[in-house]
Amino acid sequence: MGTKRGPTEANMIKKTINPQKASRVAVISEMISKAKSIAVVDYTKMTPVQATELRKSVKAVGGEIKVEKNTLFRIALLSSNSQCSVLSAQL
Repeated sequence: MGTKRGPTEANMIKKTINPQKASRVAVISEMISKAKSIAVVDYTKMTPVQATELRKSVKAVGGEIKVEKNTLFRIALLSSNSQCSVLSAQL
């Protein structure tokens, strides 16, 4: 079986998204442009205790954890013109 892949960059640029999702993409893009660093975490096998500890650790050093859909995050990366756009291939 093949691996399920998200939409291609060309398809994401061509499609229009609904206004609610567009505003979320704008917020994510702004966060990306202001961020000193970005970490992408797969939290699916994390226990609630581990997730809480991660949030506390990140908050203690002034960071923020934001959970977003991969597609919206990928669109925000592509639209932010940041050096992080290489991450979009990894999502």
